[in-house]
Amino acid sequence: MLTLDQVRALEERVEKAVTAIGRLRGENSDLRDELARRQGRIAELEAFIDTVKRDQSRIEEAIVKALDRLEDFEDVITGKAPTGEAPSVAAKGNPKSPPATPNVPAPAVAKPEPEVPEHDDDPDVELELTQEPPEKNVRGSGDLGIF
Repeated sequence: MLTLDQVRALEERVEKAVTAIGRLRGENSDLRDELARRQGRIAELEAFIDTVKRDQSRIEEAIVKALDRLEDFEDVITGKAPTGEAPSVAAKGNPKSPPATPNVPAPAVAKPEPEVPEHDDDPDVELELTQEPPEKNVRGSGDLGIF
């Protein structure tokens, strides 16, 4: 037969089990919330990575185009056919081919460096250098501003 002490011990164990179950349910809920937050952050970072990859591809394409344009410009300067045309096509004067001289801007003339007066290494004298403002604001325009 069950004694009063055995019933009390059983009741104590049941209360401990109920308390542990409640604590574990709360912890489970917290962990699920943390998981949802982290999955949201993962989605944000994946979108950011996709944007960076897309931008990187556009930058690489722009660099390749710039190098091709520079090579074409060099070819025009040295008298060779531009890389966009085969030499035989340029010689035949094919009407569908681009003109022999690409539309390349003239080389920029170097601006003289501003004169900096000497101040006998006086540390209290501050030199002010000027910088021209950028030609256009590329932020938010979707243009990489490389060309």
